[in-house]
Amino acid sequence: MTFGEKFADALAAYVSGTDYKIFPSMLHDDFHWESWTEIKMGLQVETKETTLELFSNPIPNQTSKVFLATDDILVVGYRAEAYGSILFTYEFQDGVAVRAFSARGETP
Repeated sequence: MTFGEKFADALAAYVSGTDYKIFPSMLHDDFHWESWTEIKMGLQVETKETTLELFSNPIPNQTSKVFLATDDILVVGYRAEAYGSILFTYEFQDGVAVRAFSARGETP
């Protein structure tokens, strides 16, 4: 199992509320997440702390699909009525996620 696959599993467990320990340990202390969609609207970069806060509030009827999972990168898509579709790319170094980028589209 690649680190990307482990990360995706840990994130799913964190969002579902079944495990709040593993996912936070997989994020670098200086982790940052840039939303390419929201940057145009002035949204600041999310930190490890704000990322954990956002993911601790699950969205009902959310589905996800892993497109690529290696030891260096994870590309995963999410879809929910509440926000449409989001594509995330996570970058890993030395066994932790160091940054993420996301872009949001509309649900068809």
